[in-house]
Amino acid sequence: MRDIVYSFQVSLDGYIEDASGRIDFASPDAELHQYFNDYEKAFDTHVYGRRLYEMMQYWETADQEDEPIVVEYAKTWQSLEKVVFSRTLDAVEGKARLANQSLAEELQALKALPGKQIAIGGATLAAEAIELGLVDR
Repeated sequence: MRDIVYSFQVSLDGYIEDASGRIDFASPDAELHQYFNDYEKAFDTHVYGRRLYEMMQYWETADQEDEPIVVEYAKTWQSLEKVVFSRTLDAVEGKARLANQSLAEELQALKALPGKQIAIGGATLAAEAIELGLVDR
């Protein structure tokens, strides 16, 4: 079975986002960006809440940027399967699909498939998965 991993950037005082709900403060320098590029290669699936999915949409076209490190991450991100949990979205883009089962059912089905690790993102969604005992790391 594949592992489900929850990881995220936080500020030194423990916040995931700033007071306005944005994550711009966490823009990585080149060394940290390369770490994320390398780290991402251990995954082939991302499970997102709506808000994080919408924030990550930048990467859908970031392969057109001039900076090679950004293009590398964009191509990796674009190749990932993405499962999005939302009560408000009717459609998603790229290699993504809207979840059509409960969180527990979707995660258990994903874990049973062959492949690399599964990343889960979105603090609320991840908290629910942790409460269900479905997050491995």
